[in-house]
Amino acid sequence: MAQNLVLSLGAQRNEDYGVETWKLKDKQSGDALDITGWTFELHIATAPGAIPSLIVNSTANANGSYVAVSEGANGCFDIFIEAADIAALPGRDIDICNLAYNLLMTDTLGNQHAYVVGPFIVSPGV
Repeated sequence: MAQNLVLSLGAQRNEDYGVETWKLKDKQSGDALDITGWTFELHIATAPGAIPSLIVNSTANANGSYVAVSEGANGCFDIFIEAADIAALPGRDIDICNLAYNLLMTDTLGNQHAYVVGPFIVSPGV
């Protein structure tokens, strides 16, 4: 099992997150991983291991949020979270809310990996 990358993410309650393109590379060679056919799920919860308050996957949800492969052969995928989904996350609108996320990736063999995890910080909008 590969070691998780801990990366802090965040957004304001009144703004979209993304579209942000991420690229996966092989740790040894530095070459892009071919992620063609992979699926992704981004889970945001009140704490690590808690039931997610938001799950975003390869199919855009009712608000249009998604995480999906954009250039599979080049290891690229996009994350977009609509402002309405961010606003609906736990916490009061006037507080900074420290949540947790993990990004689950399922390869073409059905193996699931959570390579990227960390805090998801929601701050009040202006």
